[in-house]
Amino acid sequence: MKNFLLLLSAVILLASCKKDPDSLAEPSPYWGESSAIINGEDWTAQPTASIDLIHGNTWLVTMSFYDQFNILRSGLNLSNVPFIPGTYPAGKRNIEMNNTSLGATFTYWDGDQTDGYYTVLESDSSSFVTVKSYDSITKELRGTFDITFLAVHKPPYANAQDTLRVRNGSFHTKVRDK
Repeated sequence: MKNFLLLLSAVILLASCKKDPDSLAEPSPYWGESSAIINGEDWTAQPTASIDLIHGNTWLVTMSFYDQFNILRSGLNLSNVPFIPGTYPAGKRNIEMNNTSLGATFTYWDGDQTDGYYTVLESDSSSFVTVKSYDSITKELRGTFDITFLAVHKPPYANAQDTLRVRNGSFHTKVRDK
């Protein structure tokens, strides 16, 4: 009987030490909302922002769309976004350290594989990003964008557009520390 009580106590102790699986998961990097109209269709995504590690004193804003199965399907990235509110022309993403222009890309995904890659159509001067505000206390960043993208090489899949006209875009997110 004594051995049974010891065994029962050990089982109860081990069961009470079990970690909650949700507490072990990484917190989501996404916060807020982002949306746009792409070639006349509504598009919504999960936004996040951080310091742009390549360019330094600027932000990297990422907007990711996941399907109902939580598979990444598309993403819009804004790199080298200035800290100062204002309207900035968007150009092709350039990872050079001394590049001061704001870059933008749009990518179609199939989970972890890129299906299509778009860069800014630079001959269209209507591509821009506006930093509306940044609250240094809450770390909330707000902005808008209108960008025209052109497929690199070829459209990503049959019936895909070679040009993406992203209009009435907006984002509201928090800048992450890491």
